Amino acid sequence: MRDDASWFTEFLDGLAFGLPLFLYSLTSGIEPYWLDSPEFTAAAFELGIPHPPGHPIYAMLANPLTLLPFGTIAFRVSLFSALCGALASWLLFRITLAVTEQAAPRVSPALRSLVSFGAALWASLSVGWWFQSVRAEVYALQIALSLGAVYAFLLWYLRDRPESDGLLLVSFFLFGLGLSNHHFSALAVVPAFGAALLDVGRRRGKGFFRMLLTRGAPAVAAGLLPYLYLPLRTLARPTINLGACDSPSSCFWVVSARAFQRSMEHHYQEGLAERSLHAVYTLMGQVSPVIVVLAAGGLYVLLRMERSWRTGVFLGLLIGVVVLLVSMMGFDPFNPDYYGYTLLAMAGLASSSAALVAVAAGEAASRLERPGAVAGYLFGLVFLAGAAHNGTRGYKESDLHSFEATRTFASWALEDVPPRAVVITHFYKSAFVYWAASILEGARSDIAYVHPPFMGFPGYAGRLLEKEGDLRGLLRGIIATAGVTAQDLAELAQRRPVRMEMDLTIDPSLYRALLPSGTLYEVTSEPMAPNDIKRKAAENRKRWHELYSRLGSTVSEHETWRTLVWYHYLDGIFYAHQGLLEEARESLTLAERLGSESPEINGLLKAVSTAKGPVDVIPFLPMTDHPVPLGLIKEAVEREESKRFGP
Repeated sequence: MRDDASWFTEFLDGLAFGLPLFLYSLTSGIEPYWLDSPEFTAAAFELGIPHPPGHPIYAMLANPLTLLPFGTIAFRVSLFSALCGALASWLLFRITLAVTEQAAPRVSPALRSLVSFGAALWASLSVGWWFQSVRAEVYALQIALSLGAVYAFLLWYLRDRPESDGLLLVSFFLFGLGLSNHHFSALAVVPAFGAALLDVGRRRGKGFFRMLLTRGAPAVAAGLLPYLYLPLRTLARPTINLGACDSPSSCFWVVSARAFQRSMEHHYQEGLAERSLHAVYTLMGQVSPVIVVLAAGGLYVLLRMERSWRTGVFLGLLIGVVVLLVSMMGFDPFNPDYYGYTLLAMAGLASSSAALVAVAAGEAASRLERPGAVAGYLFGLVFLAGAAHNGTRGYKESDLHSFEATRTFASWALEDVPPRAVVITHFYKSAFVYWAASILEGARSDIAYVHPPFMGFPGYAGRLLEKEGDLRGLLRGIIATAGVTAQDLAELAQRRPVRMEMDLTIDPSLYRALLPSGTLYEVTSEPMAPNDIKRKAAENRKRWHELYSRLGSTVSEHETWRTLVWYHYLDGIFYAHQGLLEEARESLTLAERLGSESPEINGLLKAVSTAKGPVDVIPFLPMTDHPVPLGLIKEAVEREESKRFGP
């Protein structure tokens, strides 16, 4: 017969997985979210190759869920994220149990379980964790793999016996799998693992390091085997193919994520210290300042005790390295992907805070006897209540169960596009939304989509040419000039209908050949007179009102809001440059009414309000970031010109 504590621990053990899974499933998106979610949804559905580093294991593991007999494809893929997020919550519960057992061995197992359960919920019900678990993205899978590696490693490290080395090999294998999903995030565990391995090697001697080479390295290599998916799927020529591996050099380019190495070379006004402080504030916003303060106390307590100082160093390195890496990369804190990079730090903070709560409960119990035991459980219940309160915000900001903005946007944007049109996109969010609509639903499969910033990705241009041979001139021009030329557009517009997104990289000389029509401007074969553009602008105004009517309250959803503001800003640039001041004011006022406080938008609005003719818009153009810098496209000239286009 098992004791009550054992039953209670097993109950919380199941609840640490089941409760988050239930909540994530209820709030999972029924349509792809913005950003990369449409791409990942479509890649999972057709076993495609997402953007570098290819994320092979994500597509492989998410694909079976697309066969479920219920829900939309997007919902099924979101369920994969829900499973991963819930698994990570359970792993955090198990890790924290091990930590609290070291920190407070005299505390009852039931109380340690209660505190550990609270720690798991503090992290897994936070906005950042919850949001990664209800949309198609790689971060929920990554935190599950990372915490799986940490759990196996920590159990091995705490036992520190040769017969437990199998756990170390399991950890190494899971680490390798993490590298095949999102290697930047996976590398965050290396310093903590490295310090522990050196500590064990110091005690065991040279034989231990030989074991790492002969058994540990192969375990990591086995976790990297999913990368074979990339060249194998390249042969199948999937539609989502942003990382074709048809040569050693292209494979290295994809796996190393070279495109994103270039695009992250920013110059920051803030120093590393300021960005690190901002990362800490971000974590406080996710798990609350209380947890950050408790975690600092927990790390101090762990480091002070002989039995647990190694665990304190391990957790401290996990947290510190994640904060440092995020600060060095300088990600946009308003982008939900930013929080995906901080999940491991959230887990470390939650586990460290539980150590302090467990020690405090143990002290109360030992000093006050029976009343102290009651006080200890009150500590645990208050800790759990705080996690539940944090979860209410997670629910409000992460609930996507009724989100349909991307479907609404795609159907609205494409409804007046003529058959067999060529649609040229510059905004990766919209490009992925259109791709997903075409692949998942067959919507407007007659349209040829061209995304110039992706032209430098191996295989992208070749895949387009296989399907649309008459785009040869357009694609050749994009690769040669790192942009769209007026001549190529005019020639194409004589053969097929052409629609193009406005973008800050477009040469203003092209503006006279564009007629506003929602987010996709109609391309004309001849320059248009200002009055023609003005008449079209009046029709366009009605189209925008129709979109707002369809979106309803979804307009206030954060990423939808950012997308709309961006398009209104582009419209303002377009109109202001041509002296259509009333139309420019109207577009910029729409962005302002949405709540935008952008200095570029506000400054341009003031300039338009006082101008008498065309406005010089150059001072109001911010630095723009593309998934691939346009300069990198030039590097594709030799590769794609010789291999795809011929003489």
